[in-house]
Amino acid sequence: MGTPAYMAPEQTTAPATVDHRADIYALGVVLYQMLTGELPTPAQTLIPPSRKIHIDVRLDEIVLRALEQNPARRYDQASDLKTHVELLTQASTSPPPPPPLPTADNPHDHPTHTTTPPQSRIPRHPLIAPFIAILISTVVFLAILIWASGQLPERVASHFNFSGRADGWLSRTTFLLLLEFSGLGTSFVMGALFLAIHHVSLRFVNLPFISPGNRRYWMAPERLSATLAFVRVRGLWIIPGLLGFFAALVVIIVYANRLTPPRLPLYWLAAPTLLLLGTMFFAFTLPFITRKTRGLPLPAPHRPFPPPLSFVLILAGLLLPTLASLWLTQEKSPGFIHPQTAALIATHNDTVRDAQTWLALIDDGHYKQSRDEAASVFRSKVNLESWTLALQQHRQPLGAVVNRRIFSAENENPNTKTPLLVMQFATEFSRKKSAIETVTFSREPDGVWRASGYYIK
Repeated sequence: MGTPAYMAPEQTTAPATVDHRADIYALGVVLYQMLTGELPTPAQTLIPPSRKIHIDVRLDEIVLRALEQNPARRYDQASDLKTHVELLTQASTSPPPPPPLPTADNPHDHPTHTTTPPQSRIPRHPLIAPFIAILISTVVFLAILIWASGQLPERVASHFNFSGRADGWLSRTTFLLLLEFSGLGTSFVMGALFLAIHHVSLRFVNLPFISPGNRRYWMAPERLSATLAFVRVRGLWIIPGLLGFFAALVVIIVYANRLTPPRLPLYWLAAPTLLLLGTMFFAFTLPFITRKTRGLPLPAPHRPFPPPLSFVLILAGLLLPTLASLWLTQEKSPGFIHPQTAALIATHNDTVRDAQTWLALIDDGHYKQSRDEAASVFRSKVNLESWTLALQQHRQPLGAVVNRRIFSAENENPNTKTPLLVMQFATEFSRKKSAIETVTFSREPDGVWRASGYYIK
């Protein structure tokens, strides 16, 4: 008798025929367990060890022959098994085949099942598909950036509060470079980390499971190599989703800036967010859950990715944005102005000129005159001393005006007794390349539009 899991089939079906080959079977069980960390399943569903762990597929022939159901098809002596293992470890080419199996003429040869392992090969290029997807998504992302450079105004509403209103502005070039470095830089650095995962401490390898038991299962020594290879390939599929997220974000910002005034409803961000989360789930999390639930083995692991190639990818993540920025920093057209904004500016053309004249008083240091020509509500709330002090602290250090252009106008309270016209100017000063000046004009009881507010950012 013996331990059931290590007993040969004939020990239970035909005890009278048991000989030393039952020990060969037990040795095969031990070898299988040493290689995979698991006991072999019944012969009809026996999975070759190389399907569970990254080993030479030629070991399958040795282990599975020792586990043959028919004693006549096993090794005749343990020394034969030992010889073939030694030849496998020493030879640089394929080892000589095991001794021929018994033929049909052998009276003991009555196999009911053969466990000849499939002649599988370790995949050499499992990263080709994700690399192609990354290349295509990179080209699409850069194309969208180039398209956006001709659609955005010179001053881009780039930051929005929870109500959807713009509360931060950047120059068009700065905004595009920011998105470019964020998209390409983040994606390529993440790709480099996935490629170098074999060289990263296991403490930093996170698997998409909450249960510590699941982590122990996948990170067990017998399947660690296959797990890391699987994480690397599946993780690279996240990068196209990440680039898609940034591309969608650029498109959303373009259309948000076409509204008057610029605004970005929060629900607009639902699509790119779902795209990113969906990619992470279907490309990374779901494959692990499916294989764990169904008991599927991991694909045969491929060769570890050389660390220098990971550094090349990091370098590409920095170089590509730099090359693309050479095109983006060229002089562009004035940018997009919404037709409603253009119509409003044309309707209040005289008021726009009055606003520019009033700003010129501030530029020339005529602070008292600018206050005197402001609306009565402004003069009642701001005395000359505080007005002069505010301009000296915030406006004067910016220097002389180099260029000033109106890019936004909004008519507020049009049906009330005190309608307001809010105008925004993109201004370049000698000591500040980009600033936003917001001037509010209100209509006085005498029907004249006068300045009632001034903000600079």
